[in-house]
Amino acid sequence: METSLQPHGEDKETITRLIRGILQDTLGLFSKELIAAKLEIKQEVTKALRSGVSLAIGGFILAVGFILLSLMFVSILAIYTPLPIWASLGIVALVYCIAGAMVLWTGKNRCAARNRMCAISPSGQPVASRLLKKPYRIAMQS
Repeated sequence: METSLQPHGEDKETITRLIRGILQDTLGLFSKELIAAKLEIKQEVTKALRSGVSLAIGGFILAVGFILLSLMFVSILAIYTPLPIWASLGIVALVYCIAGAMVLWTGKNRCAARNRMCAISPSGQPVASRLLKKPYRIAMQS
C-alpha cells in the first residue's frame, strides 16, 4: 500500500479552482469596498461644502449686522452729544481698536504658552522631548 502526499491530477484542478475562486472573491470584495469608500468620501465632501457655504453666509450676515450696529453707535453719539459726526466715528473706531488689541494680545499670550512645549532649548533639543525623557523634571519645574 503505497500512499503519496502529492495531489493527483483531479485534486490539483480542484485546488486551483478553489484558489482562483478565493482570489476572485477577494478582488470583488476589495472593489466593492473601494466603491463604498469613494461614495462615503464624496458624501463627506458634500457635507463639508454645504457647511462651509452656511458658515460663509452666516459670517457675511454677521459682518453686515456689525457694521450697522457700529453706525448706530456713531449716530447715537452724534445725536445725543455735542460731538460732530467725525468725532463720533473716531471714538467708536478707537473703542474697536482697543478691543481688537486686547484680543490679539490675549491670543498671542495663549499661543506663546502652548508653543513653550514645542520650543527649542539652548541645548538644541526640543523642550517637549527633553521633558518626556526625564519625567521627574516636570514636577520640579512646575
